[in-house]
Amino acid sequence: MSSLKDWLGKDSCDGCHIHFAGCETFAGQDNELESLMEFTKATSVSGYAAKKIDWVGWNNPGVVAELQLLGSLKLHANIARNDKYRPTNLVKIREDIQKRFDDCDFKMLIRPHKNL
Repeated sequence: MSSLKDWLGKDSCDGCHIHFAGCETFAGQDNELESLMEFTKATSVSGYAAKKIDWVGWNNPGVVAELQLLGSLKLHANIARNDKYRPTNLVKIREDIQKRFDDCDFKMLIRPHKNL
């Protein structure tokens, strides 16, 4: 059985963001996701630590969190892959999603820019 690393391949996500929409992606140790980020050269990896997210409920529905996240990432997609301010912009996105949707326990790991 192959792993996600095998499926994606070394350095295959350079400059990309990997998002896991399923619950409990970040429930354990971050080291496996950090390893995936380093192996693929992804700029960032995100997901949820919450066991259950109310995806369509009235109070902070998860689907809105997903749309907000993807919209924010798209808005900042015009930033060059090697832009030294990209990690700072991703931190702002992470903080915004965490603040607005605190019940989802959203987390984002961000790889530091190599020239910082």
